[in-house]
Amino acid sequence: MKNHGTKLALSAAGMVLAAVSANAQLVNEGAVSETTPSGTPLSVTYVSGASSTFTGTFNSWVIAAGSDSVATSLGYTGLTFVFQVNPTGPSVVESISLNGFVATSTSALGIGYLSGSANPISESYLSSAQGGISGGTVKVNFNAFSGTGDYVYIYTNDKSYGELFDSVQDGSSATPLGYAPIPEPTTVLAGALMLLPLGVGAFRAIRKDRIA
Repeated sequence: MKNHGTKLALSAAGMVLAAVSANAQLVNEGAVSETTPSGTPLSVTYVSGASSTFTGTFNSWVIAAGSDSVATSLGYTGLTFVFQVNPTGPSVVESISLNGFVATSTSALGIGYLSGSANPISESYLSSAQGGISGGTVKVNFNAFSGTGDYVYIYTNDKSYGELFDSVQDGSSATPLGYAPIPEPTTVLAGALMLLPLGVGAFRAIRKDRIA
């Protein structure tokens, strides 16, 4: 019976990952004509691990649906999420990983950036093996980092949001809080229905074992 439970868990995880991989869409909007976001960001001061002396702040904003003219012009009808990492130490920021962004075939994500003085974002951040989107995480690679960083914009069709941990990689890893979309109830329901056949199959297998 334990084997059936293990198989069910592995099958469910594989099915979910396959669905996300098959449906995930991340549109590279490149440099965008945004203005610097206003309002107080969700800002966390952090110090990374002992292998690095990096210190700084990780800022995350969310712009209401319909309030971002650039998002609207690009065809996105939901919230816009904005991120910026500001180092105050001597380390080089390698990448940031932004969690909670699951695109589907009917709800693509768009990513763009507003260039800062250092212009650290790599032009190949979406085409390289280390960049792009995987399992709901958008990873952005940097060429170098000094001073104020670029603003990263993620455009969505989502209408609600919450907080979760992101990641800043600079030789070691820091995990500041950031804003992210909260899935709509219909999305959660669709995921549950997708897993229903697996539950039925497991139930039948357990019944057969008991009869035997």
